[in-house]
Amino acid sequence: MLSVTDRPENPDESFFNLLQRCQDRLTEMQEQLANRSIIPAANDLLQEIQQYSGYVPADIDNMDSLADSSAFIEHSMPDMQSISSVTPATTKASPQSSEKIRVRADLLDYLSNFAGEVSITRDQVTQQHGVMHLQLEEMEETVARLHEQLRKLEIETETQILFRYEDTVQDTNAEFDPLELDRFSTIQQLSRSLTETVNDLNNISRSMGNLMRETDILLLQQSRLNTDLQQGLMHTRLLPFNSIVPRLERIVRQTNSELDKQSQLLVSGADLELDRTILDRLVAPIEHILRNAIAHGLETADQRAQHGKDPVGRLQITMQRDGSEVLITITDDGQGLNIEKIKQRAIDQNLIDPFNIPNEQSLIQLILTSGFSTADKISQLAGRGVGMDVVSNEIRALKGRLSISSQPGKGTQFHLRLPLTLSVMQALLISVNQQQFAVPLSAVTAGERISLQRIRELMAQEKPTYTFHGEHYDFVPLSNLLGQPLNLLDNLRQQMPLLLFRSGDVKVALAVDNIDSNREIVIKSVGAQLGQIDAINGATILGDGRVVFILDIPTLIDSYQTPTGTSNLQQASESYQQVAPDRKPLAMIVDDSITMRKATGSLLGRLGFDVVTAKDGVEALAQLYEQTPDIVLLDVEMPRMDGFEFASIIRNDVQFKHLPIVMITSRTGEKHRQRAMTIGVNAYLGKPYQDDELIISMKQQLGNRYPAEQR
Repeated sequence: MLSVTDRPENPDESFFNLLQRCQDRLTEMQEQLANRSIIPAANDLLQEIQQYSGYVPADIDNMDSLADSSAFIEHSMPDMQSISSVTPATTKASPQSSEKIRVRADLLDYLSNFAGEVSITRDQVTQQHGVMHLQLEEMEETVARLHEQLRKLEIETETQILFRYEDTVQDTNAEFDPLELDRFSTIQQLSRSLTETVNDLNNISRSMGNLMRETDILLLQQSRLNTDLQQGLMHTRLLPFNSIVPRLERIVRQTNSELDKQSQLLVSGADLELDRTILDRLVAPIEHILRNAIAHGLETADQRAQHGKDPVGRLQITMQRDGSEVLITITDDGQGLNIEKIKQRAIDQNLIDPFNIPNEQSLIQLILTSGFSTADKISQLAGRGVGMDVVSNEIRALKGRLSISSQPGKGTQFHLRLPLTLSVMQALLISVNQQQFAVPLSAVTAGERISLQRIRELMAQEKPTYTFHGEHYDFVPLSNLLGQPLNLLDNLRQQMPLLLFRSGDVKVALAVDNIDSNREIVIKSVGAQLGQIDAINGATILGDGRVVFILDIPTLIDSYQTPTGTSNLQQASESYQQVAPDRKPLAMIVDDSITMRKATGSLLGRLGFDVVTAKDGVEALAQLYEQTPDIVLLDVEMPRMDGFEFASIIRNDVQFKHLPIVMITSRTGEKHRQRAMTIGVNAYLGKPYQDDELIISMKQQLGNRYPAEQR
């Protein structure tokens, strides 16, 4: 460097090439030193430096040279001291920059994990707060109902006092009649005391309501603060992709030198930041893809010239943000993948059936198979069948996806989709066959609702396709992707949620049973055993303590084999027949007493039933046409529509006349029992009932439909 800077002429290209190779060699020595391995001498580069500069280094044993050097050092010391004396003044004059500190990576991981635990605890508090809201609403309804009942009691009491006054002989000494002066009886005093108590309860419920609203505001503020904390911790873990670009350029230069090829690396969008953990683990896969691109894809300079290409091959890395994911595209302008060679090697290794050749895209994916290689000669860079399978596994371990496309004579493209962070994400909570899962919201393009009739029509097609805004999506029920039966109900007018996914060229419409909520979730590791399942990206913990798996929809789609034609419809009908006996039986409790509804519902829940409740016959009829229960537990005395009227309507309706009815009432007289049996009630129990008595009666009515674990 000194010899070049001292010369008046400008350095040529050979100087920069030599300087670049010296930098690469120093970097290799640094890595060897860190690994405590033997560092070979760089004699070849030293000779080139001597030839270029004409400088002959002094013999280390020459003491005169050492003395001269020491004199030079001593002579230079005053200058260094003068420089050091000036430095503080210069520093003070310069504008102050933001202070920086170094924090251990494991400490950041520790803090990020605790921030996630805070989010989980906040969800638990929020869920319990929601339950308190519901309890407060029920309390307000109960107080209002009690207030109305007391008002009616007061009216009835006043009426009876006047009635008794008219039927009895008046006292001749009475100066005032009941209309001129109130005479309070004991029941009047009690009713008015109860009214005051109800007013006090009403005031307490209003105060609690105000406190609940204030707590809602505090929880919302805490949620925002927690989000800001997580975002701040996440940004401390982010590093720009620029930090690994020099290392990738060095890998390209070394591979060019080893294979005697010419190529250059171009990077765009390198300012994009990634999680430090992702970036560290991403280096090795990208390095291997670049080596493979040079070894397998790029031609030699002579071959490229024959095909009219630039002798210097081009390797392009493009990075762009896509929602909460980052898309990394690695492209070369080489000869592309040799599909025929891949097919022949796959046949030789018994990976495919020679009489049933898959499509081109499926053949391309075979290069990710362990032990697969198309190289004719085994070398350090190619032919060993080790590499691309490791790349694929590493990308999946980072919760990402790898796809490959190729054009003969034009090159190959590797598409890597990775999350920006491995700690938190926005997700949809969905239900399939009474099981809850989480789906990354970034992968969802849109959502709709679709009728069961339309689902049956799509399943009858050879290749089910759903059209949304002019775009065609492959229709697949999520239950089929999970290897579970499709649950189709009898009411074909009922609708199911439909989620539209798009990942690269793959566009899929997934039918799910229900969409529960949209929330920010904390990603947790599922351990080494479940981590081997490609379709699971991790797990999260809900506010109620349940563990929910995070699904990788593109991986599920890749592994799904679509049935054709009528087998889709047959699978749907068979699945419904399988689900019907396996689902929990549904019990409807119709009673105007909230205590009875809660107590009976809790008992049936423990027995394995799903429960719906109604406070009178009118509300029960409205629910009856939405979902058909397996058994009805019915009270007699209810407002608007009593139990006898409701049972009569059920028995006169063809759709519901088969439903078993167990009547539970405090009217245990023979007259009421005979009326119920005449209508067609299956069993008649008195209040308060015994649990064993109710269980025996329900077993008799349901038979095999009674929950299996309770039989």
